[in-house]
Amino acid sequence: MDNIDYALKTLPNTYIAIRVNIGAHNKDDYPILRKEIYSRWGEYRKNLGMHFAFIIDYKCNNSLCLTTRQQMAYVRELYEKHMIITRNIFPVNNSGVCCANKIDSFVIAPDGILYKCWVDIGKEEKKIGTIFEPDNISNFGLLSEYFGDDKFSNPKCMKCFLLPLCGGLCPAAKKVTPKNNQCPYDSKYIDSILEILYEIMHSAQDSDSALVKAGKVMLMNNL
Repeated sequence: MDNIDYALKTLPNTYIAIRVNIGAHNKDDYPILRKEIYSRWGEYRKNLGMHFAFIIDYKCNNSLCLTTRQQMAYVRELYEKHMIITRNIFPVNNSGVCCANKIDSFVIAPDGILYKCWVDIGKEEKKIGTIFEPDNISNFGLLSEYFGDDKFSNPKCMKCFLLPLCGGLCPAAKKVTPKNNQCPYDSKYIDSILEILYEIMHSAQDSDSALVKAGKVMLMNNL
């Protein structure tokens, strides 16, 4: 909290995104924490955002993980009980899953070491450089593995009706368990998300403002 407070006051042109990993053990705490965060730093709202990501166990044996059905139910609960519209509500046009397969994105560890994926932090063989030597990027073999793994090279993604909106499968998950083919959106439950999006659009004054609020589009005058 102190670090966020310091950053907001000393870096006025910086946007800070707070990520909360959600599992069965803490899903009820997210709305409470979100309210506390925005209440504490309301004056810096344009410089501060908060979102969540579901905990994923790549070996599929962790009791903390929510099933796809539970995830969809949670997104609906956030909207119906707390009026929280999350970016998880429906796939958006995404050129990559995360920073792992984007050439201009890195994960920075507390000691300044650079990685391409947050699950790689602390692993010596996954280091690609340091912020103290920005011109000395290494481990190009690992970089090529991440860059070459995208939705357009995956047969399952190529057959999916969500292509190209969905970012595709997690590259890290496929490295841990090569047979892992877990989609970020399960088409069996996508109807429930469409219902929420429909409700959001019809509860707003106009469809454009609803979609902007849901994070789906950006109005032309904001480009």
